[in-house]
Amino acid sequence: GAISGGIAGFNKGTIENNIVTSGSSDSVILSTGISGAIAGKNAGKIIASTAMGIVADCDGVYGGVAGEAAASSTINNCVTSGSVKGKAVNGGIAGKADATATIKNSYTFTALSGNTAHGAVIGEGVAITENNYWSSDISGRFIADESGSQAGKFVTGSRLITVKAGESK
Repeated sequence: GAISGGIAGFNKGTIENNIVTSGSSDSVILSTGISGAIAGKNAGKIIASTAMGIVADCDGVYGGVAGEAAASSTINNCVTSGSVKGKAVNGGIAGKADATATIKNSYTFTALSGNTAHGAVIGEGVAITENNYWSSDISGRFIADESGSQAGKFVTGSRLITVKAGESK
């Protein structure tokens, strides 16, 4: 399948300080390949970029920032929100991640559903992770654990706490 992204299909450089938003309530990303709201495949750096209100219905791999976080790539200080229904693999930040990819200081509020492997931060694979935040109410688990061997292996981020207006915790 094809590789597609809101800013770059295949990023080998640096994408920094960008915002991708859904054009309207009926805008939907449809993909059968590797796709991401910012980059389809990231082999470089994605820094301080945001993908807000993205709706995707994918038969392939989808990530809220990058469909695939390749070897030695970096995703840092990014924010995603939206809704993804997938039939293969999807993640709130990265659909698939290489073990040497770094994902840190990022936030995701992406609802994930479908007959698929999906995780709030990473859909499939492992990565170097640090200080990533997600809502378990919206996104679910940190990572898909379909094999069972990945559970708890690299969960270093913290969960967001839902607080009512006027409260503090």
